[in-house]
This record gives sequence, structure tokens and C-alpha cells, in this order.
Amino acid sequence: MNTVSFVEARDSIRREILQDAALGSHISNFIESGAWYVPCAGNLGDGLIGLGTLDLFHHLGVAPPVYTTKGQPSFPRTKHLILGGSGGWFEGLWNHWEKILTEFLNDGGNLLILPSTINGFVDFFSRYAGQIIIFAREKLTYDNLKKVPGLEDRVFLSHDLAFALNFSRLDICAQPSRSGALHIFRQDAESKEGLIFAENYDLPLIWSHKEWADRGFCLRMLRPVMELMQLLESIQTDRLHMSILGAMLGCRVDMYPGSYFKNVAVYEHSLSRFNTVQFVETLPIDGVRREDLTLISQLRTGHDAAVEKLELERRCCAALREQLHEMRLSLLKYEEEADSHLNSVMNLTAELKRFRNENERLSMALSSFQGSRGYRLWLAYNRVYESRAVGSQLRRLRGMVGALLRSFKRRF
Repeated sequence: MNTVSFVEARDSIRREILQDAALGSHISNFIESGAWYVPCAGNLGDGLIGLGTLDLFHHLGVAPPVYTTKGQPSFPRTKHLILGGSGGWFEGLWNHWEKILTEFLNDGGNLLILPSTINGFVDFFSRYAGQIIIFAREKLTYDNLKKVPGLEDRVFLSHDLAFALNFSRLDICAQPSRSGALHIFRQDAESKEGLIFAENYDLPLIWSHKEWADRGFCLRMLRPVMELMQLLESIQTDRLHMSILGAMLGCRVDMYPGSYFKNVAVYEHSLSRFNTVQFVETLPIDGVRREDLTLISQLRTGHDAAVEKLELERRCCAALREQLHEMRLSLLKYEEEADSHLNSVMNLTAELKRFRNENERLSMALSSFQGSRGYRLWLAYNRVYESRAVGSQLRRLRGMVGALLRSFKRRF
């Protein structure tokens, strides 16, 4: 790899930006008129644009006040705005700037759009043509805007301001020994085919929806990716600013198309100067289409649901087994209690039998006693004792004998 070639290409494009008289003068004139700078909010690619823009301001010796769109009810009281460059002008996909800027322009505001890719919005730009100055970052946007009525002399061609990044202010340089490759394919609405790649790392989405207005913040977010890029031998990506960053750090870059023309247009206008960058029209074959992935996901969801159902049934079976086990233990307990009750019944039956035998023996002894002479004498005595004629005399005599015996007992 020719280390000088990518450095020369990088420095050459940066010189063209710094020496662009139209760009420098319009920025300076707007700031002298009290313009505020509105950086584009977005992912890490917008952060690279933001850092390059701040380096351009530093070179021009200007420091405009910064307005961030997040959480702000309206634009500051100014008639001039400088809008950061981006690809956020894709009619039908990214319409937010048209909505945000319409009120400002209706109030007579003046707008300077830094180098951007713009697709559509012809009615918008023709309506406010006398209030807008636009810098395109590639030839196709430039040619299209030159055809908009009223913009013919208000459109200029430059480069993406990521190329304005001043590497002399960074402690980052390409390493002589490199290894490894990285896939950085989009996983958002700008993916051309909606493919999902194995071992893909869409790094810009890690830092998304950020306001890239502070140089220190931009560097903190970008530095880890820069340090990674300076170690890699190659990257494959359909992300424009990962291609730009890889090229400026000496990676071999296979750049792929996105959902619209900006990648190929910036490649033809700027990145084609790097002999380490090639534009590849056909995406790698190892990707899976998003709709196929959706089908796979649906099948997996169905499989997961079936597994969950089987797991639920397994738990129900386990609960039933537990209930059957408890019932078995209860039956064993009832069987033991039944055996105990049976033994008790058998003991009671034997005791009843013994009672009946004893009762029969006593009945026989009573019958024998009742048939004896002594019993008959006792009955005769009772009849005499209970008779009215003799019984009272006999009871009196028995009482006297008893008294005599008790008296005799006391004496002796």
C-alpha cells in the first residue's frame, strides 16, 4: 500500500476546500450578518462532517454561535442561518429540514447550506431561491440544483466537509503494519437491498441522534473508530462517511451503493482520487435479505412459541406426576390406617367372642344355681320374709338379733 498516495489525496481535497473562495466568503459574510450555525444531528458520519466543519471555521478564523434543534421551540432571532452539510435532503425519506426551515424562510430568513447531497425538494427551493445559497458535495446534486428556477447563480460545487478535517490537529496516523477486515453495512432505511450480513458492525448507529456542535465531543465519539481504522487493512461498507474515514486513514475500501445516488456521486467527485478505494456495484453475496430474515424471525418465533408450549405442557405433566405421587402416598396412608382399623375390628371381634363365652358360662351357672336346693330355700325364706302375717315379726326378730350382736361386739 502506497502510504503517501492516500495522504496526498486527503491533503489535496482539503486544500481545495480551504481555498474555495465562494465557500469561505459566503460563510464569512453570513457570520458578519449575525448568522447562527445549525449542525446536523445524526449518527457518527454526521459527527465526521461536524468535526471537519469546525476545523474549517477554525481555518477561517470564525466561531459562529451554535443552535441545536433538539429541545428548542424555534430558531433564534436572526435572519441568517448556516446549515451543516449532510445527506438529510432526500425527499420522501428525510423531509425534516423542509418542515423546520419553512417558517424561518417565510419570515424572510436567509439560509446557507454547507456541502450536501440533495434529492428532490424542487418546489421548496424554487419558492425560496432568492433566500438560499447551496453548496453541493458532488456533481449530480450540483447539476440538478442548477436547473431549479432562481438557483442558477446560487449553487456551488465543493466537497463533503468531512474532507476538511485537519489531521495535523489529531494525534492519529496510519500504522505501517495493518491486518483485519471489517464489514460496516447499513441497518437503517438507506440500506439499498435491506441485507443483513454476518459479523457486520454498523458502527455509526452506536452514536445516533447526536448534536455534533462541540469539537471535544466529536473527537471523543470519533477517536475510537479512528484508532480502529488505522489498524485495519480493509473495510467493506455502504456508509459514505465510513468510506471517507477509512480512505483518509489509509484503509483499502470496498465502497458499495446505498439506497440512492450519494455514494457513487461522492465517490466519482472525491473518493475516486484515493487509489485505495474502489466502488463496487454489486453487494456481497453473503448477505441475507431483510424480508428473508423477517421470515426466518417469524419461523423462529413460531418455533419459540412451540418450544414454550411444550415447556408448559412439560410443566403440567410434572405437576400431574406430583399430584399422582401425592395421591399414591395418601392411598398408602389410607391402606395403613385401614389395616390398623381391621386389626382393631378383629381384636374387638375376639373380645366379643370371649364375652359371649363368659356370658354363656355365667348363664349356665345361674341356671344351675336356680335349680339348687339352697336357691329354693332362699326363695321360700324371701316369701316368708315378705309375707304380711309372719314377715313383720321376722323382720323385728332380725333387728333384735342384729342389735344384740352389735352390743355383744362392743363389749368384747
